Amino acid sequence: MKKTKISHITIHLITIISCIVISIAPFIHINFPKKEKSVIILEQKISELTSKHLSKTKKLRSLYDDKRISAENYIIKLDLLNNEKQRTLSELRKELQKNVADNRMFGFRTKRVFLIGFGIRLPYLFFSLSILGLFLYNKKKLKKDRNLYIAVKMLYNISFLISFFIVAWFLIPRQDFDSEIYYLMIGLLSILSSFLSIYLIKHYIDIFNSLKFKIRTLISFIKVTRKKYLELAVESAITDPNNQEKIKQDIKDYDDELFHTLKKVNDR
Repeated sequence: MKKTKISHITIHLITIISCIVISIAPFIHINFPKKEKSVIILEQKISELTSKHLSKTKKLRSLYDDKRISAENYIIKLDLLNNEKQRTLSELRKELQKNVADNRMFGFRTKRVFLIGFGIRLPYLFFSLSILGLFLYNKKKLKKDRNLYIAVKMLYNISFLISFFIVAWFLIPRQDFDSEIYYLMIGLLSILSSFLSIYLIKHYIDIFNSLKFKIRTLISFIKVTRKKYLELAVESAITDPNNQEKIKQDIKDYDDELFHTLKKVNDR
């Protein structure tokens, strides 16, 4: 079966989307706060607690320096203030750690930190996709120059491999594995991801081209059968002039049914 060319619209769409993603991905993090609101509130509470404690201890020291309280009383009250501060501070820090943990994304402290790292790596994938799309679109032309064809093919394969490697390296924490196992794992994952991505894209395009070929074959068949149908109708009308009105109505009904059927196919 001869494959039809990839749709210009599909290639243009992939190229436009890739250009948009490559352009804006490194800046997506700008729309996200540096810290979550709940974390900021807790940090402010800790800061206020420290300030209030310092103010109270200064006031207490002033009373002692003015000899308005005894040394023993000063020490007791200072211990009480320190204990109260440590107890409250411990509770706030636990709550802060819980909030930070709840807002983590793929092990990163905030969504913003994650998007900064991911945003500068995502364009590599779309750049690889663009190379593959242009390769498939110009496949027949590239085949005229065997060396160029092989070079471009190697380029998109290596590009996908590197893209998936840096994404996997970014998403999978290294401290959870030994160095050898870690690099072996993300290496195999990168190769598998590259192979599957390229295979699925090519498979989708093959299905798309196959469907286009079948639709064109069907339309061509309909044109031929309609022409033969009209020829038979004309011959029948000449043979029996009394059937002309009936034949005209049959042709009209056939054309109407054909139009509505093709419209349904196109709408889907």
